[in-house]
Amino acid sequence: MIYLFYEFGISRDGYGGGQEILLQISKIHLEKSIDFKIFIPTRTNQVNVEKSLEEKIVYVRDSSNPLLVGIRLAMEFIRNLSLKEKPNKVIVFTSEAFLIALLCKILKIRCISYIAAPKIPLFRFSLDNLKNIKNNIQLFLFLLGAKFCSINYAISKEIKSQCLNSIFGFKDDEIVIAYPGIDKIYKRRSFSACSKRGNLLYLGRICTQQKSTDLILKALKIVKKKWNEFFIIGSGNLNEEKKIKQLILNRSLKSKVKVIATSDKNQIRKLASKSSVAIMTSNYESFQIAAYEMINQVDNIILSDVADHKILMPKSNTVNYARSNRYHLSRIVERNLTSVSTLSYKYKKNRLNALNKKIAWEKLVDSLS
Repeated sequence: MIYLFYEFGISRDGYGGGQEILLQISKIHLEKSIDFKIFIPTRTNQVNVEKSLEEKIVYVRDSSNPLLVGIRLAMEFIRNLSLKEKPNKVIVFTSEAFLIALLCKILKIRCISYIAAPKIPLFRFSLDNLKNIKNNIQLFLFLLGAKFCSINYAISKEIKSQCLNSIFGFKDDEIVIAYPGIDKIYKRRSFSACSKRGNLLYLGRICTQQKSTDLILKALKIVKKKWNEFFIIGSGNLNEEKKIKQLILNRSLKSKVKVIATSDKNQIRKLASKSSVAIMTSNYESFQIAAYEMINQVDNIILSDVADHKILMPKSNTVNYARSNRYHLSRIVERNLTSVSTLSYKYKKNRLNALNKKIAWEKLVDSLS
C-alpha cells in the first residue's frame, strides 16, 4: 500500500505541473495494479477524474491556510493507520511533508519527497520574500519535512541546485534528480490542419507573476510580421484571468486572441494542430511540463532559459530561446513566423524520441518505487 499526499487538491484553478504529476503517477499505479490511496483537500471547483481513480481518493476539508490543510491531512493519515492500513511507502509533494514525514520517521515508514516547487527561496531577508511570505512558509515546511524523509527527489537540476543553496544544508547525495514525462496522448501524431501558418499558442496556467502570459501579449502587439490568431490555452485564478483579458482589450487584440479554459487533452491537441508556433516563455520554472507536451504537436517552440530546458531541448532551427523582454521576444516570434514550414511527421517523431530517452513518467515512478 502506497499513500500519496497532495495539499493543493485537484482543481481547475490549480491545474498545472503539480496536479499533472499526481495524476500521472496515479495512472501508472493503476495500470500496474499497485494498491494506493491519494489524500487531498476537497475543492469546490474539482476537476472530474476517472471512476477508478476517484475510488482511491481520501478527501479532507479544505482551507486557505496551508498549515491547517497539512494538519488535517496528518490527522487523516493517523486515522487510516488506526484502521490497520499501514502503508509500506508514503510520497509527499508540498508543505504537508513536515507533519507526514515526521510521523513516518517516528513510525519507521519509508517516506519519499518529490520537490517540484517552481522556485525555492533562500530564506534570507529580502523584499521579494516578504511579498511571497505565504508561499515561502509552505516551502519552508516542505523542505523541513524533506529532512525527515528517507530520500528526496528533485524535478530538475535547477531545483536541486536551489535546494543545495538553501538554509537547510542538503548534501549533494541527499537529493536525486527525477524528471517527469510526457502524456501518451501528446506522443500521438498531431492532427492534420488545412492551414496553421501564422497561428500561435500558449499552453499552461494563466499567470503574470511566474508565467509571462502578459509579456507575450505585449510582444505580439509590436510584431511586424502578420499573424492570424493566438490561442491562450489553460486557466488561472479569476484575478489573473481578469488581468489578462483586460490586457487583451487594452492592446486591441480581442479579435485575434482567444482565451480557452480547458484541460481536455484532445481539445488541446486539436488547437495545437491549428498552430505553427508555441510560445512557452516563463519567468521561472521547476520543469514546465506543458512545453515538452508540445514538442510533437507544433512545428516551432519558443522557450525561456529556465529550469533544464537547454539541457533537454537544445537550441535548434525549431527550438528558440527568448529573453524576458518584449522587443527581443517580438523579434524571435517574427523570425519563427518567417521561417516556419510544416515539419514532417518523421522529423517530429525523431525530436520526440530524443526527448523520450531523457524523460518519461514510467522512469519517474520507477525512481519513486
